[in-house]
Amino acid sequence: MGKGDRPKSPDTSRDAGLNLRPRVVILNEGRTHCVEVLKLPADASKGDAFRHHGTLWRVTGLRKSSQVLMAEPE
Repeated sequence: MGKGDRPKSPDTSRDAGLNLRPRVVILNEGRTHCVEVLKLPADASKGDAFRHHGTLWRVTGLRKSSQVLMAEPE
């Protein structure tokens, strides 16, 4: 399934049949940052959105050397 074929906002609390895998994500809420390991699409990248604990997050960057995603709340 191509990137355009999947929903842009997967809910990390359920697997909707997507190609999900554990991804390290830095969640940035202004002065507060935390690191989580979330089940996200394998091809998640900048601009994609996901829901985690009731909040919609948008991927804002990727650390290429470690494949760690950075995200901020919508």
